[in-house]
Amino acid sequence: EVNFETEDYVAVLGLVAAGLGVALVPRLILESVTHPGVRTLPLEPRSTRTVQVVTTPDLRRVPAVEATLKALCASAQELTLTDPVEQLVGS
Repeated sequence: EVNFETEDYVAVLGLVAAGLGVALVPRLILESVTHPGVRTLPLEPRSTRTVQVVTTPDLRRVPAVEATLKALCASAQELTLTDPVEQLVGS
């Protein structure tokens, strides 16, 4: 039975810390939010998700949009090469 439900990951970690359950959260959340008393464990087998960027040909010509797309692609590439959760679990 689900007693609590929220899309606020800080609240989710608070509920877990209070002993009110367990949760699956995206790795990116764990890079920016931690909560005392909450232990993180990697999911086995490892879970993945697909994130897509949507734009138009006209917007692609805008320098700020092109720079944003390049930064997003670089970040995605970096995330696939490292596993920050492993670092968090070890600490």
